[in-house]
Amino acid sequence: MRNSTDPVPTAGIGQEVSSPGMARGLGADKAGEGKYIQAYFDNTKSASCVFLHRPTVLSKWSQGKLDPILLKALCAAGRRFLEGVDNDLVQAWMHEARLSILARLNKFSLSRLQALVLMIQFYLRNGDTVEAWNLMSLAARFAFTLRLNYERPDLDPLTQESHRRLFWAIYLLDRLFSSGTEDLSLCHLERIHIRLPCDDRSFERGIVSRAEYFKREEGTEASGMDPLAYLIRLYECREKILIHTKQVRRQGISPAAMADTQAALQEELDQFEVSLPDHLQYRAESLAILAYSADAHSFFLIRTIWLQCHCDLYRFFVPGIRESVSSTVTANTPVEYVDFCTDKCLSSALKLCDFWTDMLQLWTADLIEETLVDEPRFADEPRLEGR
Repeated sequence: MRNSTDPVPTAGIGQEVSSPGMARGLGADKAGEGKYIQAYFDNTKSASCVFLHRPTVLSKWSQGKLDPILLKALCAAGRRFLEGVDNDLVQAWMHEARLSILARLNKFSLSRLQALVLMIQFYLRNGDTVEAWNLMSLAARFAFTLRLNYERPDLDPLTQESHRRLFWAIYLLDRLFSSGTEDLSLCHLERIHIRLPCDDRSFERGIVSRAEYFKREEGTEASGMDPLAYLIRLYECREKILIHTKQVRRQGISPAAMADTQAALQEELDQFEVSLPDHLQYRAESLAILAYSADAHSFFLIRTIWLQCHCDLYRFFVPGIRESVSSTVTANTPVEYVDFCTDKCLSSALKLCDFWTDMLQLWTADLIEETLVDEPRFADEPRLEGR
């Protein structure tokens, strides 16, 4: 009998073989399938936490060994990027894949979990939050059951990184859903014992990861870290900020009573900015070059969310938004502190607007909008209305 502390056996990336009797049911020929798979990898940004290894997926697909449910979800996810897309057909593919998973929960596998996460991301991008929400708890539970939150040194480097990225994708989706409401959180940081995502080059080539764990050890330097790793750290900081602001409003106390917590969170934001590598640092004089680099998408999101976190941390006294404290609390708060928070929120919002204005000189408005809404966990982030 397997000890309860032993890792649940999972197949490596190249080990799962689909059932020969399970038809694809896509209504697409082999060339069409290949086009949809390529479209997914060509158009999905690294900040989306791509956990599928392109060469392995294409190799298994060409041999007819790719799990048919994963194939259907992957083709649906890829076809949405193509012109002349039939949305009804794409929705039907994803719906069929979802039903197949729910009908075979007793035969769950890594590839089925991969398909499930693709579904959640797909439904969020299409505005079907309820469907995504219903599947999220299932994905998190199976991720922990498969013990993806632990390192697996017995597996090859490529498979290890694919496992890590799959879990981090679930973690980021969880942070989107919980948004500072601790009772809704499924993936608690103290239960995660894996490295952050390594750079795409190492993942592509199956090189052993040198990425850090989430909690950086003193005296160590970040090495082989993907920009996604910094986004993960930033999102955890954002989660702490939202927990803090919700706690203040829920208790009906003056934010000044928790000024020490606010200062600690500001220090965390400052330390995060310092920790960024040179190619992700914001410098006005090099923005024109960075905007067209391979890391442009990640840089834009990091800068946007970092500034938004400042707005979130200090928005208590901005009138007309749901995050503000009551007028009674405001009246009982020192005027100096109210002015301090209001000025910090406003200055951060203006910096964000200035940043977008600078980016509009380099990118089109459509490209900026696409960058913000294409990633499901960022779709609701930068909203400055009323601030």
